[in-house]
Amino acid sequence: MTVDIAFFEAFTEERQQITEQLPPTISPVFYQDTIQEAGASALPAKFISVRTQSVIPDGWKQELDAVLTRSQGFDHIHRMFTDCVKPVALGYLGPYCSRAVAEHALMLLLMLIKNVKAQLDQFPRFYREGLTGREVFRRKVLIFGVGQIGSETAKLCRACGMDVRGVDIDPKWDGIEYVSLDEGLPWAEVVICAAALTDITAGLLNRKRLAALPTGALFINISRGEISPVEDLVSLIDENRLGGVGLDVFPDEKDLGEKMRSGDIDDPLVRQVTAFAGRPNVICTPHNAFNSAEALALKTNRTLESVAAFYESGRFPYPVPEIKA
Repeated sequence: MTVDIAFFEAFTEERQQITEQLPPTISPVFYQDTIQEAGASALPAKFISVRTQSVIPDGWKQELDAVLTRSQGFDHIHRMFTDCVKPVALGYLGPYCSRAVAEHALMLLLMLIKNVKAQLDQFPRFYREGLTGREVFRRKVLIFGVGQIGSETAKLCRACGMDVRGVDIDPKWDGIEYVSLDEGLPWAEVVICAAALTDITAGLLNRKRLAALPTGALFINISRGEISPVEDLVSLIDENRLGGVGLDVFPDEKDLGEKMRSGDIDDPLVRQVTAFAGRPNVICTPHNAFNSAEALALKTNRTLESVAAFYESGRFPYPVPEIKA
């Protein structure tokens, strides 16, 4: 049987929904793993769909007709196809999980400020010493990157009575007071990173920058791990400059994820991240902020719409912006 489209990194629920709704004229193949973990050496289809952790082999690029990333971001596709000679249709899903990610950011904030990790640890003894948390009302929150996700995060924070300011090169969302990063950091009690990964933002929220925060501030990252190096966050926690860190994303996430799933506990990056995640004032989740039932349903619809549009017109509803070398 000829395969029309290969889906990589497909969760069970996602696979079931796509299978049920995909037109019978299109033949799919599904892989739960990344391209690398699946051990796919030969190109399985001219049209492939990935999420954020697969790396498309260079040898496949000249044979491909289309790549659809089932994600709201597309910086990883930019990086992989910058030097590709053959025109390949590149698409992403557009905004489908903004609310889910924003709620995840708020969850991390609440868990940190309420000392939930310590509460869970002490519950078996019903021991309540040292568990006093704080309230989010009137907390000063700086959102770095006020796009679809950042603006949703701002709405939730404001609904909880927090004072919200934003940092963005394109201050287009109403109801947010925009400031520069240098102005915002000394003011903020909480920083939530929701910015896209670019040449400008890579490594921008480093130790030197975040040291401008008031002592005890919280840092949450739900966008891309490369924006804030883990070793810098470790230093800031060690120096008691940061009061807590919540991470859903990590640098070198493809390699980190593969090594953690394979149980490679001796890898230096795995050791660093897992040791950091084990601290009482650090909460780490496995890049799962997007994963709500509501977002999954919309994700499936957007995926099917994108597949149908490509076969009808050769274009995606949300094409990856032109890549400039």
